Amino acid sequence: MQIVDSGSLMNEEFRLVSCDVVFAVPPIAANRAARIVIAEVEKLGITRGSSVTVNGLESQPVGRMSGLRVRLPEIVEVEGEDHEHVFVNADLTRLVGLVEEGLGDRGVVWSWRIRDDLASDITIHGRDALAMEERVRQILEPEPAARGMSFERFA
Repeated sequence: MQIVDSGSLMNEEFRLVSCDVVFAVPPIAANRAARIVIAEVEKLGITRGSSVTVNGLESQPVGRMSGLRVRLPEIVEVEGEDHEHVFVNADLTRLVGLVEEGLGDRGVVWSWRIRDDLASDITIHGRDALAMEERVRQILEPEPAARGMSFERFA
């Protein structure tokens, strides 16, 4: 099995809407390839509502993870860039660390970003978005930089 193409679609807020990865598979191996791809994406923690489609076979639903986005409207100042040219802000970095430490087995921090024109955010993946939200609220409520935070559950 070999990757021959890939692509993604983002919305106007630069959020990932869909992602396609195209594999070259001999037709005789399609069923086996589908099982391998499904097992691998499940290991990665793919979100609910995803699917694996192999040409000539029925689309297979995959994904058990849900997501939670924490919006942080107080953090809008870009303080610089790191060595990979990613915007940084000390408050956001500190809050991400607190969330990573405090989530336990409820979920994992998937990504974060700072935007100087909008609220910054932290994206978390786990099995139960409500449990993650409750825990993140406990962790961040005492933090002045998290004032006005809001939550968006997805998948």
